[in-house]
Amino acid sequence: MDTINSSHSYAIGGTSAGEFWTDPKRLAQALSTENEESCTTFNMLKISRNLFRWRKSIEYADYYERALINGVLSIQRGSDPGVMIYMLPQAPGRSKATNSQSSKLNVRIPSWTSVDGAKATLNDKDLGSLSPGSFLSITKLWNSGDHLLLHLPISLRTEAIKAIPSDDRPEYASLLAVLFGPFVLAGLSTGDWNTKGGNISANSDWISAVPSSYNSQLMTFTQVSNGKTYILSSANGSLTMQVKPEVDGTDTAIHATFRAHTQDSTELHEFYSTTIEGTSMLVEPFDLPGTVITNNLTQST
Repeated sequence: MDTINSSHSYAIGGTSAGEFWTDPKRLAQALSTENEESCTTFNMLKISRNLFRWRKSIEYADYYERALINGVLSIQRGSDPGVMIYMLPQAPGRSKATNSQSSKLNVRIPSWTSVDGAKATLNDKDLGSLSPGSFLSITKLWNSGDHLLLHLPISLRTEAIKAIPSDDRPEYASLLAVLFGPFVLAGLSTGDWNTKGGNISANSDWISAVPSSYNSQLMTFTQVSNGKTYILSSANGSLTMQVKPEVDGTDTAIHATFRAHTQDSTELHEFYSTTIEGTSMLVEPFDLPGTVITNNLTQST
């Protein structure tokens, strides 16, 4: 650090020219619009902070003060507090607020999205069709008011194990992973099982997403007795009261989750803020969709 400060640092405490250290003690010829790389100053602050803790030398505290005030606070955009610039010009007459050069922005278009419906607009102007698995490149003179909007459809899809490829044997060609965009989904089951879709033409023929409206309809039934909390569980196809586990992340949470909704609607409006009297409710085990709990506390399809 002593070498850098004595040979490569500007008066503001920053260093570098165009992301490089030039000839030592020759900074006068390196003054330009590409001085004081902000991340270099940040790293030097961390080094000086640790050196001061270890050696208690006042020069490291002096450097930290100078670089923080002049090399960090100064890289904020004046009209956008909290937004930093990358380089701080040191050449005479140069301003950090002026950028007369255009730059290229490369935006990744993920491979999991669909050509149908994928679009991008810049300042409300359509940028044309997008190609999944590529980059959208935009070169322009950017302004603070520019607004780039991406619309990337997400859907259910399957991926064969041979396509990765992790196993190219024909007998395992039907082994699939189910994905929702970039997310690999996990199936809820009580053991090993195979799903046979038969003659299907689309993933939606045998798998569908849970409607977001269900989120407000999910609940757990509890009862406190003798200082212990019990939960209603639908494990193993029967209803039982079990002691609430002390550790999270078990299957008990799934078996103890139910969906409650009225018979005449799939929506449960204001359920938590009102008392429903004289209204028939359907209570459905979360892990057994399509079944309901009867008045006799049994499960029925």
